[in-house]
Amino acid sequence: MILSATINGKSKFLESLAQNHKTKKIVIRFLKEVEEIVGADLEKYGPFKTEDIATIPYENAQALIAKNAATKIRWDD
Repeated sequence: MILSATINGKSKFLESLAQNHKTKKIVIRFLKEVEEIVGADLEKYGPFKTEDIATIPYENAQALIAKNAATKIRWDD
C-alpha cells in the first residue's frame, strides 16, 4: 500500500499513515524513575517510578527505550 501510494502520488494517504504511526501507543515498563513528560499527542504522562507500566505514544516510548529508561512489553488481552 505504501509503495502504491508513493508511486501514485497519494501524499494525503502517506501523511495519514505517518501521523497514525506517530500517535500509536505502546506498553512499556519503566526501568528508572522518569519525571512527567509531554507526549507526542500533547498529553501529559507520569511521573513514573521504577517498575511502573504505562501506555504512551510510540515516539516517546522509543526515546525512553533508547535511553535505557524503559523497555517495551508485550500486552495480551
